[in-house]
Amino acid sequence: MGRKPRFTLCGVTVNETEARLLALMARLATDGEPPADEEDAEPLCRVVTVGKRAIAKEMGCSEVSVRRATLGLERAGLLQVIPRRLENGGQLENAYQVTREGVLALAEFTARQIVR
Repeated sequence: MGRKPRFTLCGVTVNETEARLLALMARLATDGEPPADEEDAEPLCRVVTVGKRAIAKEMGCSEVSVRRATLGLERAGLLQVIPRRLENGGQLENAYQVTREGVLALAEFTARQIVR
């Protein structure tokens, strides 16, 4: 299996899966509606609650790939992962929030037609 292409935009290097995951989170945060203009980053900063299994199904990849991509985006500062727990300590699906840096990177990814 070959290595995925990596892209360096806005000073951040991500692979194709990470770029697709960031685009998916942004789409979920805005219910598919793009921001009114480039300066309107607030809608993309909404918190999205979704499980890794649902993300994997939507992206057509494994949960392990989603976990790796999430970790990469979090380390790069493009995505914030918010763990969620029940009162008894049980784990719920995580919540995700695209950061401002993530919004800027996504705009550049889209401009360069890396993700749509």
